[in-house]
Amino acid sequence: MYSYSLAGKTALVTGASQGIGFEIAKVLSYNGANIIGVANSDLAAVKAVVEKNGKQFSGFVVDLSSESEVIEFVSTVHEKVKTIDILVNNAGVTKVGSTLDMLDSEYDLTFNVNMKAPYILSREIGRQMIQQGGGKIINTASIHGFIGSYEVAAYAATKHAIVGLTKALANEWGQYNINVNAVAPGFTKTANTKGLQENEVAMAEVTAQIPLRRWANPEDIAWPVAFLASEASAYVNGHTLVVDGGYINN
Repeated sequence: MYSYSLAGKTALVTGASQGIGFEIAKVLSYNGANIIGVANSDLAAVKAVVEKNGKQFSGFVVDLSSESEVIEFVSTVHEKVKTIDILVNNAGVTKVGSTLDMLDSEYDLTFNVNMKAPYILSREIGRQMIQQGGGKIINTASIHGFIGSYEVAAYAATKHAIVGLTKALANEWGQYNINVNAVAPGFTKTANTKGLQENEVAMAEVTAQIPLRRWANPEDIAWPVAFLASEASAYVNGHTLVVDGGYINN
């Protein structure tokens, strides 16, 4: 019988210091996984939560917008950890505003963090997964990877690309017993959406378009990730699981 248990597994989670990534690390460790946490900020809080769940935690502060830092991190983690069973490419940045006003540097930052880093990490960790006989890769996409979003053109473009990358790698690596899937969160209560949450009019308008009539909490996203990381999803491959309370279907 299939199980959500991740006992004996090691999961690498990017963007683990806060928000959805923090909750993913918490839930995966609750289900038995040791965690390698990656972020561009302090990881003390997530370390404490993982260790409270009785699991091991290794933290790395990495600038995921820097290709050289990502490559250096991969080399370091391969030396320290022989097996990575689960890769969660969760870290992301958003720039809200008119495309006409977006600087090339802002686009580059968005692309490098949201798309290039997941590509490099998937490629390099994927090599290891092939050698060890399999693994799970879960990408954090977005509902903006399915719709033409207003004033988030660069972000939406990267999330469309993540959906495509998920499908392509699933097709390529399924033969190696590697499942590649994604979750696409809807409107979620995190620090990144704080501005929108504090706008009462906008908050009410968005909430009214969600059939469940509420925003997601990070935990609402983390448990579907736990499913995709577990053997319960053994026959799921190349799928992007939309977790949005029904928003894009409305």
